[in-house]
Amino acid sequence: MKTKRNLPFEKLFLVLLILWGAALRLYNFFSIPFTHDEFSALFRTHFQSFSELIEKGVLVDFHPAGIQVFLTYYGRLFGFEEWVLKLPFALVGIACIYLCYKIGKEWFNAHTGLLLAAFVANTQFFIFHSQTARPYIAGLFFGLLAFLYCKRMLYDGEKVSLKNMTGWILAVTFSAYVHYYLLLSLLLFAIVQLIFAPSRRRPIFILSGLIIFALYLPHLALFLKQLSKGGIESWLGKPQPNFLIHFGEYLFHYSSYFLSVIGILLVVTVVLTFSKIRLNRFWWISISSFFASFFVGYWYSLQVSAILQFSGLLFTAPLLLAAIFNLLSQSRVLFAISLVSIVGLGNYSLIKEREHYRTLYESPYEQIVKETKTQLDHNSLETLIILDNRSDILTYYLDKYELENNDQLLLTDNNWSPAKLDHLLQQTEAKQLIVGHFVSSPFSWMNVALHRFPTITHHKNYYHGEFYVLTKDVANSSKTSSTWNTSLSLSKPKENDPYWGNLDNQSIGYDSILGEPYFQFKASSVYGLKMELQDIGSFQLHPNSFIDVKAEIIWNTKPSETYMATAAYMGDSLIKWHTSPLSKFYKHPNEKQWVYHSFPLNGLPEDLENVKLHSFFYNPSRNDFRVYGLEANLRTGNPRLYGLYKPIFK
Repeated sequence: MKTKRNLPFEKLFLVLLILWGAALRLYNFFSIPFTHDEFSALFRTHFQSFSELIEKGVLVDFHPAGIQVFLTYYGRLFGFEEWVLKLPFALVGIACIYLCYKIGKEWFNAHTGLLLAAFVANTQFFIFHSQTARPYIAGLFFGLLAFLYCKRMLYDGEKVSLKNMTGWILAVTFSAYVHYYLLLSLLLFAIVQLIFAPSRRRPIFILSGLIIFALYLPHLALFLKQLSKGGIESWLGKPQPNFLIHFGEYLFHYSSYFLSVIGILLVVTVVLTFSKIRLNRFWWISISSFFASFFVGYWYSLQVSAILQFSGLLFTAPLLLAAIFNLLSQSRVLFAISLVSIVGLGNYSLIKEREHYRTLYESPYEQIVKETKTQLDHNSLETLIILDNRSDILTYYLDKYELENNDQLLLTDNNWSPAKLDHLLQQTEAKQLIVGHFVSSPFSWMNVALHRFPTITHHKNYYHGEFYVLTKDVANSSKTSSTWNTSLSLSKPKENDPYWGNLDNQSIGYDSILGEPYFQFKASSVYGLKMELQDIGSFQLHPNSFIDVKAEIIWNTKPSETYMATAAYMGDSLIKWHTSPLSKFYKHPNEKQWVYHSFPLNGLPEDLENVKLHSFFYNPSRNDFRVYGLEANLRTGNPRLYGLYKPIFK
């Protein structure tokens, strides 16, 4: 009778959670733009034959063929518009809410299922992947089906059900054709099952594995070819020791309120119900499966090739969350408080703190093209436009907004060095510069642009991109990107700011032709002109900021192996360094020219108060050159640059 009395409540809340989760995923659905990865997949769908699709559309990526093949033929049937391609993934994402509820209920209890469904329905990790036409949410869907049918096959009923065994086999097979990390996670999950499953069912479980392998054989050669190309190491960095901590923060929206409330509720629940807590085998299976997936991915990333990222843990995260929420389900009162907290704080932090619907819906490619068109429509200044990203994506939006691609507009396709940009800006007669600056652009790009066009008249920040309108009119400057700057004085070296060191007066000469002092690098000099900035935390910069250094020099001969460098120290320990080769800026001997170097603060410890920076010339080839001017400044970067995965800095 107790179960029947709870049934209407349980069904009502489940329906409400699914409806609300659907609303969060389908909100303004026709306005969700393609992401960079979706464009990459889109541009690999227009092949004439299946073999060409595999050769040029699948092998060039490091995902199984399943989703790429689906997008190709689904798009041919229904169209390639954004909402059309995204719709199946959104629907699958909504279905995942229900599957999470079923796993929570069947593995633990109905309260666990509701808490898990509430979290999946209301948090950015699961919503974002439901709004993108990529393999992840489809992988989660098939992974959840695999978890569900595996439990039913191994632990339910007197005999193994053919229906459940078939469900497990098909779910894992589809998973193998959708995402490799999911396949790895399911393999580890299966190993865990061999430990916990009843011994009488292990032979049939092993048999199911052999059937799955046979069904995967058509794809095996393709996987081996992709593996031989080295995977994704080139654009995915190796995980840091604090990876799992940051993943937990990301799951809870980097929200101190959200994380603290759930953490406090968890501690209170454990304290109050400690003697009553009974951890069943599925609790241990859940924990073991998640951490096996994490540790194997972490080890492989460090020892072989980087594969671990947040999205890879999407597939087993529901198991970890189910184990946590099972503890919160021990008390009816604390369960109710937890459910309200997940929905309330999840939505508040999703919309207000994570700004999900602004961050995802404002594609940097689209917004930069729109802003460019607006500026050209309302400004008569002679303008040079430089958009530094994939020309195919930008052309998609140039065509959409009917913006002519002419000599005024340059699509640099991430191929232009800062030296090439500086040469162009030095030669141009344009009075105004529009820059579309992206996360993939060289660090020094904006250092160059702001030197040649120092006045910012308009600026917008987006996820993975920025839009600038710059002019040369210094007198009418409305705002600056710098929070601190300093210049080296060679005429009065003793009056320099305290930031400058290693200044040998004997190396300072005077150029009688130019009428200027200079610093002479001697043949014996490897290091020189060091600028030291202590306690950068006092400047209250967010981690996406930069230190920019530029120098005016004259080469006597064509240089080789000369760099500007910045090193970051915590105490006496070097924690990060970056160099910029200066030889690329060389044009002619005995001619003044500027060289540039920028150092990103991203990747430094979050607490910058004990971090100091050293910027200096590094001249291992002992080139002969003179320095006539040297400047450094701290540039406030884009607080939204990594906003879908990292904090947005207010």
